[in-house]
Amino acid sequence: MACENHALQELPKKDNQQNCEQDPTFEYLLKTLDELERQVERFRDTAKTLQEDKTVILERINKISQSQAISDLTQDKKDELELYIDRLCKRCITVELNVITVRSTYQECAITKVKDILKQLKEDILINKAGTRDKIQRYLNTCTADGEGALDYKFQAILLDCAAEDQKEVKKRLKGIQNVLVNSEKVVDELCKDFS
Repeated sequence: MACENHALQELPKKDNQQNCEQDPTFEYLLKTLDELERQVERFRDTAKTLQEDKTVILERINKISQSQAISDLTQDKKDELELYIDRLCKRCITVELNVITVRSTYQECAITKVKDILKQLKEDILINKAGTRDKIQRYLNTCTADGEGALDYKFQAILLDCAAEDQKEVKKRLKGIQNVLVNSEKVVDELCKDFS
C-alpha cells in the first residue's frame, strides 16, 4: 500500500518498487505503524465500550432506585438504600472517559446545536414528561435508517451535518435518556453532558 502511494511520486514506478523492496527498515516501520494503528482503533473501541458500560450501570442503579420493592420498605431501610445508591452513582460518575472525535468547523457547529437540544430535553423532562417522551421518540425515529414513525426534520437537518461518530453517539444518548426519562436527575445529567 505504501509502495503504491509512493509510486505516484516523481520516481518511476519500477525504481520506486525496487526502493521499497530493498529497504527492510522502511518495511519494518510500515508494518509496525500498521499494527499500532490497529491497536489505536482497539483502544478507542474499548474506551467507547467502557462509556457504554457506565451508562448501563447508571441505568441499572436508577431502575433499582425507582423500583416498587424499595417503596414498600420501612423508612429506615429506604434511607439506608438511598445512601448506598447515591454513593454508587457518585462513584460511577467520577469515572470519566473521553474519546475525542475529529470534526470540521461545520461539524463542530452542528454538534454544538445537538448539545443544546440535549440540554433542552433535560429541562423539558422536568416540565412535560409526556410531551418530552414524544419528542425523544421523534428524534430517535429520525436517527433510524428506516425512519418509521413521526420524524423531526429540523433535528434531521442538524444531525446530518454531524460527524458519523457523533450521529451514533446522539442516538445512543437519546435511547439512554428515553430509558431513564425523569427517573434520576444525576443519570440524565450524565447522558446530557458535553461531547468530547
